[in-house]
Amino acid sequence: MTMGRLNYKRVSLLAGIVLLLVVGAWWALHAVRHSNFFRARSHVQELTRYLARDEKEFARIESIKQALDAVHVVWCIENRYVLDAHFNIYPEIERKFEAEKAQTIKTIIHALKEFTGEDYGDDVEKWQGWWPGIYEPNTLAGEFCFQGRYQEAIRALPKDMAEWEKYTALTGSTSEGAAGYLHYRIMSEIAMKGDAEWGSILDDPNVPYEYKTEMIFEILENRLGKGSVYHGNSKNMIIPRFDGEAEMIDLRE
Repeated sequence: MTMGRLNYKRVSLLAGIVLLLVVGAWWALHAVRHSNFFRARSHVQELTRYLARDEKEFARIESIKQALDAVHVVWCIENRYVLDAHFNIYPEIERKFEAEKAQTIKTIIHALKEFTGEDYGDDVEKWQGWWPGIYEPNTLAGEFCFQGRYQEAIRALPKDMAEWEKYTALTGSTSEGAAGYLHYRIMSEIAMKGDAEWGSILDDPNVPYEYKTEMIFEILENRLGKGSVYHGNSKNMIIPRFDGEAEMIDLRE
């Protein structure tokens, strides 16, 4: 009788230990799964925020630079916004994320079609080959100025400036102020070295009026010293007189 009771106690103890181990293992597995679920959801929420940002930024495309950026973003969404294999155990999270990806890509592709007039669908490789490249404008004005052909330089300047404005509008790049430097350099060179061509430039109907007034300003400042002449606008300037006073002259007279 005593042995039977002892055996019963041992069996009960063993069963209790086994039960505790099973419950503990189940709880540990549940805790890990629960923790993984929240990590997965947090990761997907972060990627979803990126998708929302990209969709908002490229819902409307207004420049070639923006279009090229949009193509790169579509590539990133397809190749980098990818869930790890272990996310497959959460099909509800995966389905929602894939739907968000598809919607963002659809929005950006639609904007690309509207801007470019092309329709490559969601073929990123074809979109990447859509624009072969954008190159900085050739500046004839700069070449003429370097060669000492100042009248030709100032005549070519308006076209070159327009080309730079177009380039900047398309790419968003100013090439470190190249257009402004070109303009300043040509005006300065003419003022310092182009005296043999001043008369021809002023008489040239193909040189814009404002360029002529800027040339006169540079000439006066080069002769009288920096800061001595005030270029109010394209119609008048203020220059010093010999008696120490200043006088405004009307360039139209």
